[in-house]
Amino acid sequence: MIDLRLGDCLAILPSLDAGSIDAVVTDPPYGKKYHDGGISGRASRKWRDPTPARFAGHKIDGDNSPDVRACSELARLLRPCGALYLFSQWMTESAWIQAISDAGLKVRNRLIWSKAFQGAGDLETTYGPQHESIIFAAKGRHVLAGPRDGDVWGEPIGANGCFRKGYVHPNQKPVRLISYLLRKSAVEGDTVLDPYMGSGTTGVACVRAGLNFIGCEIDPAYFAVAQKRLAAEQAKMSLFAGIEP
Repeated sequence: MIDLRLGDCLAILPSLDAGSIDAVVTDPPYGKKYHDGGISGRASRKWRDPTPARFAGHKIDGDNSPDVRACSELARLLRPCGALYLFSQWMTESAWIQAISDAGLKVRNRLIWSKAFQGAGDLETTYGPQHESIIFAAKGRHVLAGPRDGDVWGEPIGANGCFRKGYVHPNQKPVRLISYLLRKSAVEGDTVLDPYMGSGTTGVACVRAGLNFIGCEIDPAYFAVAQKRLAAEQAKMSLFAGIEP
């Protein structure tokens, strides 16, 4: 089951049944006034067209400050023993952690995704950022699958960062990274929610793992990209199974 919904997740989530979600894997706007491809708000000359295909210079909707209002709904929707993975970064993660805790979930770990390249920022007065945080929380006691892993792992995404071939969103995460999180916290037939779906990476990982997926996205352009990616992934999986799509 793939259920994609165009609109603000704050309006969509209340329509979902309490306790209907096994895991949430999501990458919300961090709340740090993100601006891709430029310095001090100036877009790169190379990337003037802020479309999904050429997104540098693009601002992320709702990223002026951490909007943590969805956390209470995520806690309501998670089944007992369900898991939440929420991408964040050091400047605003404390607000997310506090909101997740206030919603009644137990924050279990601050996971570190170590990347193979340095992100943008002031090149003279700051160190180059090479990691992102993933807040791992649970509703009750969530038992992770497989052997115990460490809380720091690398998933290189190429020397050119998000401008590498095939990426259509400025903050798109690697499918392999999302798939790893799903392997630890979901089993075939579970339902996974991503209320900030973007270009649909969590959905792609769910299709590959045999998981049900519900995704919300407020930007029509990225919603269309997600629809296309997931349809293509479903067709591919049907072919692999020897079934005509």
